[in-house]
Amino acid sequence: TWAAAALADAALAQRLESATAIVLVDAGAKGMGLGTGFFITPNLIVTNRHVVEASTTPNVLVTSKALGSLRRATILKVTRSADVGSPDFALLRMDDGVSSGTLDLTPQVSKLAGVVAAGYPAIVVQNDANFRRLQQGDVSAAPDLNLTKGSVQSLQAGQNGMPLVVHTAAIAKGNSGGPLVDGCGRVVGVNTFVNIDQAQSAKTNYAIRAEVVSAFVQGAGATARTDSRACAAKG
Repeated sequence: TWAAAALADAALAQRLESATAIVLVDAGAKGMGLGTGFFITPNLIVTNRHVVEASTTPNVLVTSKALGSLRRATILKVTRSADVGSPDFALLRMDDGVSSGTLDLTPQVSKLAGVVAAGYPAIVVQNDANFRRLQQGDVSAAPDLNLTKGSVQSLQAGQNGMPLVVHTAAIAKGNSGGPLVDGCGRVVGVNTFVNIDQAQSAKTNYAIRAEVVSAFVQGAGATARTDSRACAAKG
């Protein structure tokens, strides 16, 4: 079994640009919620349940620079809860059109491995002129995708034995549902929550591991491609 090929930074960024989208949710009186999702097939998107659960309709909106315009997506399936320590996922189907890229999942992840988080942290996105244009009704506008690098610091069993990746790639509110990928561009986890300890000025980033995502997607009657090869180090 050959190892998967590591991607150069530009190629990795391009893959994430083509397969990641911002998820916009009409939460009624609470206003507009936002999170991140990624394509596992050209029209199926994985995100967190907590991103979409406040939606007042069975539909949400998705867009990205690669998609080029705002698209409607239907919430097909959600996990039983979004409690920390339980599976927290939603599967969406984009109602028209297809994405230009998809991401494979991988169970292969090891401590100190380099990872990249892709998403739309609100604290960054709110200063993006394209996001303001989108909020004002320009359906062709999309905020720039944020990418942060880090490494795997721990492979934890969280509450109820939930397999988690603890990592140092910076994430914030809005990154929820977005992919955490390895150097080969494969999803090792879905960024779901952070733990902030004010007293120690410490922040910990958590992603739910890919095998939990796979089980959810299969339970929803869909298939995500899985690549179980190791990721080759960059030459």
